[in-house]
Amino acid sequence: MLIKFFNHRGTAKSDSALAYLLSEAPLKYLSGTRDRRGVVRNPAPAVVKGHPELTRKLINQCRNKNKYTSGVISCERMISKTDEKEIIRRFERVAFAGLREYQFDCLWIRHSHLGRTELHFLVPKNELTGLKALNINPPRLRKEGLYDCWRKTINHEFNLKDPSGVQLLPAERNRLTQKLAKLVAARAAYNRSRYPVVNQERIEVLAPSRCQDRTRSPGGSPATPRPALSAAQPAARPSVERLGRATRTLGRACQQLDPAGCELGRATGALQGRLAERFDRRRRSVASKGLFARYGIPEAQSPSALHDLDRGELVLDLADNL
Repeated sequence: MLIKFFNHRGTAKSDSALAYLLSEAPLKYLSGTRDRRGVVRNPAPAVVKGHPELTRKLINQCRNKNKYTSGVISCERMISKTDEKEIIRRFERVAFAGLREYQFDCLWIRHSHLGRTELHFLVPKNELTGLKALNINPPRLRKEGLYDCWRKTINHEFNLKDPSGVQLLPAERNRLTQKLAKLVAARAAYNRSRYPVVNQERIEVLAPSRCQDRTRSPGGSPATPRPALSAAQPAARPSVERLGRATRTLGRACQQLDPAGCELGRATGALQGRLAERFDRRRRSVASKGLFARYGIPEAQSPSALHDLDRGELVLDLADNL
């Protein structure tokens, strides 16, 4: 097994990196589901850990010039999923030493189309609580650095082939283990000083289950039962019952008020029509009296037809014809 960090500095957006890892879009050297050598990726890439869309947004919204770090852990053969999870866990414990899980984001994608396991990782160069730059592979001029010690110990424990081809003796293994522990402790101390946790006690109190047990389902399960609800207080039961009866009575009263409201609406409409009719008749009567007075016609000598028809309407009709 070897570990390699890609040379590009991640100055572009995350779309190109995710497109290569997931074959979501063609690149200059990639078209569809083929890699840069033209080999069809069968089986297709698979997400092992993380959320691609979340990683994409974190990288695209990063204000730093270098937005992400990417690399690959490549094995000479296929390994089991259990070994994959353990290797990923140990890599994150070394790369993000001193940081908590909510302080960083790391996306893992498996490529297995070449007949061997390749675990690609993509890390936004941001610490998530303070948004400071986070570089898990700082430039160092060391002959045997942090990841070299980690690679050799992992190859020995998981019986993987090392690129150097050297078999570790017990004394060499102890030396590498001690050196790795010192380098991890130094990185952890640096990360804690550079990325201090704000309100750590409050975060642990508000969400202890999410920080400690990520395998628990949101709704609970027989394996992770939730505490039962407490029983109602005896003193509050009569008040609750009275409130329930009052609510039901109010509901029945509202149901009875609905027909009454409809009847009232119809009566109001009829009354308005009758008032308008009476007002119109009164207006015509006043107008007819004015016409009688204008032409000197006594109201008692009006035509007999006025007693059979509406006097105002007939007089107004006669006035229109004059």
